[in-house]
Amino acid sequence: MKQLNRLIPILKVQEVTKDENLIREFVLCKVHINTQTRGEILKIADLFKASVLDITGKTAVLQMSGTQSEISAFLEFVKPLGIRELARSGKVAMCPDTSVHTSIKG
Repeated sequence: MKQLNRLIPILKVQEVTKDENLIREFVLCKVHINTQTRGEILKIADLFKASVLDITGKTAVLQMSGTQSEISAFLEFVKPLGIRELARSGKVAMCPDTSVHTSIKG
């Protein structure tokens, strides 16, 4: 019952289509690592703009965000290295605000 009392009321539902919105997925991936594969893992992370969150003598934890196809391609690259753990979100979307046009001056 406590969980139900914590729910936030829904104020608005908006359809999100692929063409006009920002749709991403997120993944955390722990892979096996050794002295031979360490460089390869760092190259894959660089290629896919993934972040290395933690690296030890036996494992590396990588974080990446991107489209569904980018995440799938990233996982295909790291799969041969031995995925030890994997956490993948579903699609997360946000509609750009088309009514407001701002510019950032630096």
